[in-house]
Amino acid sequence: MGLVAASCAEANSLGDGRDAGPSIVGFTPPDGGDGGDPFDAGETTLMCASNKCMGTFTTCPGSAFLCDTDLANDLNNCGRCGFTCSTNDPYNVVKFTCSEGKCVSAGCGLNPLGLQLADCDGFLDNGCEVTLGESPDNCGACGDKCAQGENCIFDYSTYTGHCGCAPPLLDCSNGARCTDPRNDDANCGACGNVCRPPAGKTAPPKSHFGCSKSECGHLKCDEAAPFYRFADCNKDLESGPTSDGCEVDILAPNDDHCGACNNKCKDGQHCFFDRMSGPICECPTGQRFCEERGTCIDTSSDPKNCGGCNVVCPGPTNPAVQHGGPTCRSGQCGIECEEGFADCNGDINDGCEVELRVDPKNCGGCGVICDGVALQPCVGGKCAVEPCGGPR
Repeated sequence: MGLVAASCAEANSLGDGRDAGPSIVGFTPPDGGDGGDPFDAGETTLMCASNKCMGTFTTCPGSAFLCDTDLANDLNNCGRCGFTCSTNDPYNVVKFTCSEGKCVSAGCGLNPLGLQLADCDGFLDNGCEVTLGESPDNCGACGDKCAQGENCIFDYSTYTGHCGCAPPLLDCSNGARCTDPRNDDANCGACGNVCRPPAGKTAPPKSHFGCSKSECGHLKCDEAAPFYRFADCNKDLESGPTSDGCEVDILAPNDDHCGACNNKCKDGQHCFFDRMSGPICECPTGQRFCEERGTCIDTSSDPKNCGGCNVVCPGPTNPAVQHGGPTCRSGQCGIECEEGFADCNGDINDGCEVELRVDPKNCGGCGVICDGVALQPCVGGKCAVEPCGGPR
């Protein structure tokens, strides 16, 4: 279909209010090929400013503007005004979208403990009824059934479940975790085989007799990460009574053994503890150590440390109207808006206060006014129009 403009709006106004016959003040050309043209008649049509809603847009009770609700995709007005997509799920973890005026499940969220939930029975009324990683019937995913006698083990490093333990790991705790029998002092070589000190032997300082290569009786350095991890940096642990044991705590700042034996800091550098990566001699390129945060930070892009440590970018103070968040670019604070919203008044404190898709004073962009006719609405970011001259 072709749309013919009889005249053009000027400046930021998309309608100058003149009574000029079939003038199409207020016309905003639709994007080509987006499938959103409500007048696909297959012929060239003269368009005029309109005060009517187009397509699936309407005005619902409580609307801020005329025609500001799209019944095709509004979660709170899906298919008709006031119809909200929801279930009786007490945790409200079922995610919905409104598609073509119908509520459609878009997946499940997390339970209060942060574990993934799933809708395994396909019934929306009971929500996401399964917690993955807890049941041998739906271990890693719906229908992932463990073999007879095999536990579903939850892996806290990946927050996923898996059936049993991959060799050589063993399930020694009834599904709580997988154990490596090659070096586990309480399950050495087999579940329940606890290593005890050999009779008449005393371990050097900061060491103990434990499991190594699936055998008890081997000297090992003491560790309890993230608190301490001792190491035998001078390699004398097996030297007998003269051994000083595991003499270095490699988790403590040490310029000669920073995070590992013999990892010596360069001249002018000092080992410090980064809470994210452990002891390091210097921050990665482009980062600096922020003592208040206890870690290395890129102050050119971190909104909580923008341009310097602990310099927090201001953000929207009213959650109801924010529609955006603070940003830090090249060490300067700013604001980034959600798609379809804009910060038209330049006040970061009220965030991205304008919805460009429905505001007739900011239609598709700040300051773009729909004033072709009285009460001309902004529909989907475009000033409303309708055929006025008919096909020709």
